[in-house]
Amino acid sequence: MRRLLVVLGVVVPVLVVALNATDPMQVFMDEWKGATVALKKPLYTFEFYYTQPGGHVGVTRVAPGKGIYYRTTMTKPSVHTIEDTDVQRLAQRARTDAGYATTMTRQGTGQLDAKSYHRPLPVLQVITYEAGTDLIVKKVVHGGSSDNVLKIELTLPRAPTGGAVTHLFVEWPGPLSPEFAERPKVEALMAEFFERVKR
Repeated sequence: MRRLLVVLGVVVPVLVVALNATDPMQVFMDEWKGATVALKKPLYTFEFYYTQPGGHVGVTRVAPGKGIYYRTTMTKPSVHTIEDTDVQRLAQRARTDAGYATTMTRQGTGQLDAKSYHRPLPVLQVITYEAGTDLIVKKVVHGGSSDNVLKIELTLPRAPTGGAVTHLFVEWPGPLSPEFAERPKVEALMAEFFERVKR
């Protein structure tokens, strides 16, 4: 009996430490993963393609004090980010940027000549997920290139590949704290766009 009490005395403190070490951000991400949500406001996605459909890039962002805005990163003429408060105006700017490129052409002399030219604009389709649409939170991403942004990846209940079809980006003014004390305010920003659907 004494040996059993000694063993229990060792195990209990280890369990207490493990429970206290739970990462609040990971708990938040796990609790939202797989949740079905109903949109209260539209979410917008850009789809770029030349001859075949390309990837879906969600462009909707929300930030305290800044409100709702739209942002995308373009690669032409060089990598740059553009943002706007009007999604259609952002799409037009992105179309314009994507229409120009620099290419290398070989001259008859065998020398390469850099030449700037205008090519037909690629198709940029703005996909709108309207209020009332049910989506599933595929996952929440935090970290990487920015420690003050949460990327909520959303998919359709019957999406063929289960891949993300749109995103909501929640941008915090500064780095999120290790204890994720900002969670209630972050979820309030998320709640502007969607609410959980109880099944």
